[in-house]
Amino acid sequence: MACQSLWVNEKYDVYGFGVLILEIMIGRRPIEYGEDNVLILNEQVKVMLEEGNVLECVDESMGQYPEEEVLPVLKLALVCTSEIPSSMFDEEGEGRVGSH
Repeated sequence: MACQSLWVNEKYDVYGFGVLILEIMIGRRPIEYGEDNVLILNEQVKVMLEEGNVLECVDESMGQYPEEEVLPVLKLALVCTSEIPSSMFDEEGEGRVGSH
């Protein structure tokens, strides 16, 4: 019997899609627990993109891809997993993450 008390809507689908993209591209789980810390994948990817380390995000087993192909996919995943998707863009609609 399915859970009847869980509210599900398209926002969960969008978030789940973003998590799936990150898992495939990065090759890691969305949340990893270390001995003294917790790693949240979308936060780590956002920091790496802001530092300009786009290709370092990609799982080596996926092979080599040009940065101009990887960046839009990772940005899409971050927008999907963002609590406030509009915060990922400036006034002109340009992506803030990894745009330097």
